[in-house]
Amino acid sequence: MATKSAKPAKVNAELENLIADELRNAKRKNTDGSYVMSLTDRMKIIDRALKMEGIKAKVTDDTYGSGFKDD
Repeated sequence: MATKSAKPAKVNAELENLIADELRNAKRKNTDGSYVMSLTDRMKIIDRALKMEGIKAKVTDDTYGSGFKDD
């Protein structure tokens, strides 16, 4: 049986800042209007940012995972 931790779960702020910085870099363009990064690299960063948002939503939801207690 899993017990609830005394310390509230949260996402590392430094990790959030790094992903936000990478997302800003993915939006940068060269002077000729082309993107600095390739489409593949930009999509990887966007995917990571979306996953982080999903994790943050689960961490702040007190009822997430509570269905396992009903067994």
